[in-house]
Amino acid sequence: MKLNLNAGGVKMYEELSRFMGLGPMFALTLAMLMTVLAVFAIKDFLAVNAEQTKAKENPKFEVSKAPVSAKAYENYAFVLQRVSPGVKVSADKDKLIIESPSADTFPEFMYVLNSIQGLSNKVIWKAEEICLAGCQGAASRAIVSGFEEKVKVTLRGNES
Repeated sequence: MKLNLNAGGVKMYEELSRFMGLGPMFALTLAMLMTVLAVFAIKDFLAVNAEQTKAKENPKFEVSKAPVSAKAYENYAFVLQRVSPGVKVSADKDKLIIESPSADTFPEFMYVLNSIQGLSNKVIWKAEEICLAGCQGAASRAIVSGFEEKVKVTLRGNES
């Protein structure tokens, strides 16, 4: 096929009208190409949407608290009493009572108070009362209670 544009306007019109017969075939090819591209775009959109929906599902955390047993308080009191004999450490059913009889033993009192968290890595300690001077029958006094926390994690897809 030879395209001759120098033969005048009529010849050019004839050549262009001959190409016009290929227009529907070009339109059909272009429509099929656009359909294929649209199918792949929708497929990619659905895949990304599914990933984002799955990523939005956060793991579930459940925290449960359990108090420390009375026997454990007795054991902790025994250990803390041995840390500093000048400080009185006693166990109640749900707390530790740490008392300093005089102001001279204040550094030892603070040492015992700081040593509580090191007793167990599973127990979280909470000071209910701390009195540093002029307390009821003691120079310094602290009441501390403990509890254990357990965290249960449920990951995506592992709900049962």
